[in-house]
Amino acid sequence: MLRIWHLVAATFFPMLVAVAAAAQQSSPLQGRPPPGTVAGVVVDTAGRAIDSATVLLGATRAVVSAANGAFRFDGVRPGRYDIVARRIGLLPQRQSVVVRDSGVFVRFALSRLPQSLPPAITTATRIGLVGVVADTAHRALTGATVDAIGVRRRVQTDSLGGFFLELDPGSYMIRFARAGYADQLVGVRISQQEGRRVVIWMSPASRGLSNRLAAGLFDMNRRIDGRRKSTSRLFTAEEIASIPVNDLERLATIGGGQLVDDRCLAVIDGGPLKAPLWSFNPNEVAFLEVYGSIGVGRPRDCPTSVYVWLKK
Repeated sequence: MLRIWHLVAATFFPMLVAVAAAAQQSSPLQGRPPPGTVAGVVVDTAGRAIDSATVLLGATRAVVSAANGAFRFDGVRPGRYDIVARRIGLLPQRQSVVVRDSGVFVRFALSRLPQSLPPAITTATRIGLVGVVADTAHRALTGATVDAIGVRRRVQTDSLGGFFLELDPGSYMIRFARAGYADQLVGVRISQQEGRRVVIWMSPASRGLSNRLAAGLFDMNRRIDGRRKSTSRLFTAEEIASIPVNDLERLATIGGGQLVDDRCLAVIDGGPLKAPLWSFNPNEVAFLEVYGSIGVGRPRDCPTSVYVWLKK
């Protein structure tokens, strides 16, 4: 009998040790962080760890969350800081922390945005925007609104989900909306030689736009409608990818005609969250608005106003 117990212990004890070690390694909760440290975890609203989320502390430091959602900043001086977590497909979140003699632990629970298929964008021979709007089951959507924000151009899709929006050459943010579906925002560039053709797949949704996003789009419409083209510029994701500048601060400097540096905080998805441009990867930006010194809502310490709309 004793020999059997020895055999059982020899077989299962190493497994228990390995499981315990793995659990300890995967858990971001390791007690109170030491002085000068801001640590935490990024999860979704179901408690699942979110890896590769960008976590920004103040306007000067950023890290990426690990596979278990954990992140950590060391050497943080005492004071009050805004800390922001964001990731494509999730709603960004901001918290305010106070660092004193002890460390601080922060937990982010990010809400997932409605999942939709990415739009298909190709060229068209007719100048303007032509396309089809369907749901994720590839059924045509009749009566969907197609709105070019800030230029007072709006149409509705026909019985086959098709539409044509007459647009002059330029960069546009297009909003696709229909009751019972999540809105989609798509940036398109119409050139002098050709238009654009898009196919949009909209996902069912029980609620419409949040009040925050609705207010952000209202302000965007006002900015674009009143902008001066000589001191402002709009960039679509297609343009950002084609311009040989992988630094958004340099791109915004080109667009606004004035220096954009670390003092200039970009408004994220219409606000109220803000972050410095260096903290964004150009690949995660769907649309960029840049306004020079006459821009609406220009910050006091920055000659240029910048608005970043992230891919969903």
